[in-house]
Amino acid sequence: MDFRSRLPWINIIGYSSSWGRRHILFDNDLANIKVIDIDPNYISKHYLGEDMAIKMHLMKETYTYIERGDEINPVDKTIVNKPSIFYSMKKLNNYYIKQIKKGTISREEAKDRLDKYLDICLSIYLQSTDSFEEALRSSKGNDELDLVFSRVVLQ
Repeated sequence: MDFRSRLPWINIIGYSSSWGRRHILFDNDLANIKVIDIDPNYISKHYLGEDMAIKMHLMKETYTYIERGDEINPVDKTIVNKPSIFYSMKKLNNYYIKQIKKGTISREEAKDRLDKYLDICLSIYLQSTDSFEEALRSSKGNDELDLVFSRVVLQ
């Protein structure tokens, strides 16, 4: 069975006739992202450069927060909002590292895709993403995750 047929949202989400296939549509809220001062000491190096390192850090800061410990459990916990999106993006990041090492994708193509997908993640954080998250959860493997993200259109 073709994995595209297992993704139910492809048939029910918005249709773009100019593209000739079905897409999932979100508002482009990148302009509304708050600008924060980022200390370079907190940013991990990234294999695709400093720009990707900054965006990965922004994604982490956007989707996670630390819940401080209390008297009963003194250990701090990292809480992830919208874990399907956050962990799918981390999987795709690792997937592109492996694909570059294998030589099946160029660094430029991987950087372009990851940059687009990070923009999507940062843009849709405050929007209703239930159907998108369900599509991510139902995808099997990194190729399907890539397909799900590639179908997102920011308007």
